[in-house]
Amino acid sequence: MDEHATLHGMNIDDAYVVERRLACGPAGTTELVTLGDVGPFVRKRLPRERANRVVWAVLSQCESSRLPRIRTTYELPDEFVVVCDYVPGDTLAEVVEREGALAPERARALAHDLCEALADLHAHGAVHRDVAPANIVLAKDGAHLIDFGCAGVPALEDDSQKNPQGTWGFAAPEQHGFTMVDARADLYAVGRVVAYAATGALPEGNSARELRAHIAGLPEGLRAVIERACAFEPSARYQTAADLGAAFAGAAPDADAGSQAATGQQTAEVQAASGAPAFGGAPSPTVPPDFACPRPRRSLRRPLLAVAALVLVAAIACGAWFASGGLFAAADPAGDRGGDAQQGAVQQQNRAPSGGQTTVGAGTSTGELVEEAAKALTITESSWYVSSGGFVRYAVGIANTDDDVTALFPTVLITGRDADGNVLFSDTQVLNSLFPGETHYWGGQAGNGAAPASVEFSIARPGDWEVEQGSGASSSYTVSGVTTSQDLLGGTVVTGELTFVARGDEAYGGNQVAIVAIGRDAQGQMVWGEVGFVSEPAVGATVPFEVTSLGSDVPAFTTVEVHAYPW
Repeated sequence: MDEHATLHGMNIDDAYVVERRLACGPAGTTELVTLGDVGPFVRKRLPRERANRVVWAVLSQCESSRLPRIRTTYELPDEFVVVCDYVPGDTLAEVVEREGALAPERARALAHDLCEALADLHAHGAVHRDVAPANIVLAKDGAHLIDFGCAGVPALEDDSQKNPQGTWGFAAPEQHGFTMVDARADLYAVGRVVAYAATGALPEGNSARELRAHIAGLPEGLRAVIERACAFEPSARYQTAADLGAAFAGAAPDADAGSQAATGQQTAEVQAASGAPAFGGAPSPTVPPDFACPRPRRSLRRPLLAVAALVLVAAIACGAWFASGGLFAAADPAGDRGGDAQQGAVQQQNRAPSGGQTTVGAGTSTGELVEEAAKALTITESSWYVSSGGFVRYAVGIANTDDDVTALFPTVLITGRDADGNVLFSDTQVLNSLFPGETHYWGGQAGNGAAPASVEFSIARPGDWEVEQGSGASSSYTVSGVTTSQDLLGGTVVTGELTFVARGDEAYGGNQVAIVAIGRDAQGQMVWGEVGFVSEPAVGATVPFEVTSLGSDVPAFTTVEVHAYPW
């Protein structure tokens, strides 16, 4: 210990006057202090052995006004002390408890402020890891992120350092011990925080069903963004705070979304609510240019599909992702999957989208269509293995064997059982429009950390609004230059280029493409599946892609095939 630095710190410490104690516990003491006529400030007295000095050094370099402004840090014999500016206001938890849920516009303003703070924090390599209502102060100028006791710099940590759990219900699933977290854990928490702020309902866990029930009354655009942000699998979420901020900015109220769908465009500029205060009386902020992101939306073909779109995105948070329509790479009926593993096996769709129509035929009831779809939807193949931490990695194929019924949002049920047949977990995976004769593939993660003895795959019975009679075709893509390699951690990396051939008839689609890589053994059996995402290019344009497996425990494979779906 530097004795001169300690003596200097003690002199500084004595100069502050404690106005009141704000919190006290094993993690340290937080006080409101003044320095002569200057202040107030917040002084955090942290046990030396628990102080993460790197985090506070990073914060001192950040410029966002939504993050604590560090005034000074110093060492005492038993403590590390941080002094930062005091932000007057109540926490989000206090405001919601006192006033109830925030209006959607206020919730979107909250999301903007949190994403602004996190974008700066993440750019400096740090992750907060406890974005929760009690750690967000609502001041006159907007929301401020506080309490960095769980924060860290992942690049400087290793597997021996346990992830802080964060606040139950708001912490991302990966914070519960089975893998190191990155910035996407904070984005999950933002989604949960906005859901809480806009509904007043505290999370009951990490269940997508529970989240979907809580936010059912929110505008469709806001629901969709929340559910993607809260996807169980990090790769299915928004990948940066700027992307999430832009998505919330584009989540216009339902009244505006209708006119936007009619024109096929969505404005990137967020208008402040007319006369509506944001926090503490300040007007709702206009989203800055770095969060402005046009998000074109194709109009839904039937009114009920607005509800279906919610279910589609909601399924992401169950433990995997939804795949949007259009298998560009349908498996060859002959089952020819030979070839060099490093080059991969790329199989292309033979037919282009037909631009067909979907209509309910005369004399055909919805109930009859549901029965047809229930019989027609079939699991063609599946595989699974238990990864480190007890979670299940799976791959699955689902076919629509009917010739005139479209399944709008077919759902795969994934059930894990122990050796006695008892259910350990039950997750769902929703796919996008599955037109007659099509087969779609997907890969992802399921489970809760309890390694199962067996895993079952089945198809959920469609809802009345999840089926249509008629023809149609999925968007088509081609893939070229597929290669496989290993990253530094032993994970499998699949790379290549994707070309957008033609747009299909999907009922729902965004502005991204999900890339599904399926690994097969020498006998052609599916052994693993992984998913990555790219921004959707213009029709005829080409973009590069990369799909990376999680960890080095991927089963041995001989070939890789790649499929693509609109996101």
